[in-house]
Amino acid sequence: MSLPSVKNIFAALLLYVSSCANAGLISDWEIIGDGLTTINQIFPGEWEATYNNNGALYSGDWTISTTALEGGNFTFDWSLIGHHSWFMSELTLTAFSFGTSELLYQDSNSFNLSDTYTFNGLQTNEVFGFKIHGYHYDSSKLMYGTMNISQVPEPSNILLISLCIIGLTYTKLKK
Repeated sequence: MSLPSVKNIFAALLLYVSSCANAGLISDWEIIGDGLTTINQIFPGEWEATYNNNGALYSGDWTISTTALEGGNFTFDWSLIGHHSWFMSELTLTAFSFGTSELLYQDSNSFNLSDTYTFNGLQTNEVFGFKIHGYHYDSSKLMYGTMNISQVPEPSNILLISLCIIGLTYTKLKK
């Protein structure tokens, strides 16, 4: 009985890792909500959404969302910087997907937040993202923020790429 060749082992590993890879394809992000809103793609996989409801109301709601083009797990680094006036002000940040919502942060006044969040078990064409709610009882009526969202490659995808590079290097060195 002979031992399997390195080439066969590599092929088996590559097939296994590719079958375990988490999905990563999403549509463009969008923002809807009160006041002025903008969203821009900074780099591939990195977006910046802004909202500004200054001078308008004492409260506001914004939804920053995208759609999973394939099922799987999606991980994002995010940061949120802004200000919701001074008197009795509050910011509520939640992550949502179909039928679920998770509170990420609730506090008042100015904020400078960052973290990583994973949306687990999403289905193809499922809408998911972040919801921001703010209010205050202040005559200055300041309410604005900027959220940056960056997609994080899943570890299995990084392993898949690494195995491809190792395999190509091995093949080249063997010649």
